[in-house]
Amino acid sequence: MALLPHFQLFDAAMQTLGGEARPMDRRIVGALRLCDGTRTLEAAARQAGVSATRLARLHQRGMLVLWPTAIPRQPPVLPEISDSTRLKIIISPHLDDAALSLGGMMLLWQRAEFRVLVVNVFSRSAWWRFDSAEAQKIIAVRAAEEDLAMRLAAANVQMLDLPEALQRGHSMENVFTAAAGAADQAATERIEEAVGSLCVRFPDAQWLLPLGLGGHVDHRICRDAAWRTLARCNRSKRAAFYEDQPYAAEGDRKQIKSIPNMLAHLRPDRLQPAEYRLVDALPLKLELLRVYWSQFTWSRIAAVGGYARQMSRDGAAERVWAWDI
Repeated sequence: MALLPHFQLFDAAMQTLGGEARPMDRRIVGALRLCDGTRTLEAAARQAGVSATRLARLHQRGMLVLWPTAIPRQPPVLPEISDSTRLKIIISPHLDDAALSLGGMMLLWQRAEFRVLVVNVFSRSAWWRFDSAEAQKIIAVRAAEEDLAMRLAAANVQMLDLPEALQRGHSMENVFTAAAGAADQAATERIEEAVGSLCVRFPDAQWLLPLGLGGHVDHRICRDAAWRTLARCNRSKRAAFYEDQPYAAEGDRKQIKSIPNMLAHLRPDRLQPAEYRLVDALPLKLELLRVYWSQFTWSRIAAVGGYARQMSRDGAAERVWAWDI
């Protein structure tokens, strides 16, 4: 169990980022300070001398993330070059994309002792939902959210620290329709450089790239730059494309049916959809997504969960488009 990063605790008060401090029972504050990922809800409540029911209510209010095991302080060590067949490399355009789109599979890979490396490309975020005066606080919270979520999923992270579309001259009005332009060239080159280096370091890794559903220019740049580099490195058959969430959940079925045509310019021959059952991992994925308070609301998380359930008759699934994964 862990306190979510957008809350700040004081002696007898709590404050949400962007909100005002609100009075809170000192004992509850003490219990929340114990919610650092090393204790269960019951253990924190017992040590602080409060009822577990009171802490459970704070989870329902969105202050805590509950987890069945202790949350690791550090991700597992990446494999040696000779054992990179057990490594999954996810190209994630933004800080939440890997967890949104592949969070269930990441949790299953963790159980199967695969290693995961998430390459966060446009990790220098804009702050369009908040007053610009809060920019540094927002950036810090987003970094803390990503750190916590990736530790829950036992994933390693590489930040490319590139500015997202809104910081490269794109507007909210055209971010889903604009073609990549001259302002995006530096980002494209950096992605190609990073993917090329990882190909050399981990020659047998499995790659997962965004499909670009929804049309976000950052997702399309990541997909095309990574794919070109994998093709040059003769690693394209080690790649698969994941369905970008929440765009897949919020889009229409015509978009899903057009995926083979959408990727035609990349020439991925014999690309087929592959659905992977999440078994009991979907509730944990949705709990993990609650960490990303700065990125989206509960309704979007619920939509992603509903989409996963619709995909499988006996539980839930996530889907990639691949030759063999």
